[in-house]
Amino acid sequence: MNSNRVVVASPDIQSRRTLVDILNREGLSTIGVSRVRDCQDVLAIQAVQLIFCESRLSDGDYRDVLALAQSAKQKVRVVVTSGLADWHEYGEAMRERVPSTLCSRRAVPQTWSKS
Repeated sequence: MNSNRVVVASPDIQSRRTLVDILNREGLSTIGVSRVRDCQDVLAIQAVQLIFCESRLSDGDYRDVLALAQSAKQKVRVVVTSGLADWHEYGEAMRERVPSTLCSRRAVPQTWSKS
């Protein structure tokens, strides 16, 4: 059993494949899924160390994945990623004790600049 197993949950196949490829090149055993149900199935049969989860999936959202991680037999960390620049959603994720929330590059407005 690989203790470095990572799940990448994203409804966007290109985003999912890109992150899976990067993590695999780093020597991690990575599983790409598109739904909360898929995460549940993986957690039921395999030890997982980390889940990268888009804020919204086709059958739920990061809260559902976080609940699965919290009820898993082993400790599973969750990192929420989002293509949306929704600061309210990030604040909500932090209140739900999601340790990390990442905004994908496409979410940053083109007009944004460092002051």
